[in-house]
Amino acid sequence: MPLLSLPTEILRQIVQFSVPSTLAVSSYLERQATLCALCYVCRRLLSIAQPLLFEILFTPWPETLVKILDALDSKGWTNLIRQVGLQGQFMDPCETKLLARLTKNSPSLHTLALDNFFNSEVDLTILQSFPSSSLLTQLRVDD
Repeated sequence: MPLLSLPTEILRQIVQFSVPSTLAVSSYLERQATLCALCYVCRRLLSIAQPLLFEILFTPWPETLVKILDALDSKGWTNLIRQVGLQGQFMDPCETKLLARLTKNSPSLHTLALDNFFNSEVDLTILQSFPSSSLLTQLRVDD
């Protein structure tokens, strides 16, 4: 039986188990590269792998997060992001608004890692805007 003749749910499980699911930079880059390659194989794998590209996000640049959230909005995908790692200087009030947008668009977010995130004191009350159904299990802030 050819692999692509399997039901979509089984193919999705195979793809999910074949890519790393952590926020470590090296495994994140490997995950994204593998998922991108699968997107080019055929339309069926594109429909499976493309949403998985957005489940785990890691970026040191606010502009990249804005582009990702814009892409999700344009496709109407609202409940994909599960883990986010932000590294760098997201201290500007615009970036605080970006966190607000992230919380609004990510009701399934369960891990938020903020590494070397702040140069000065920043109000994190925005995190209270996570929906009560959100299972935020980890908030890591490293200096």
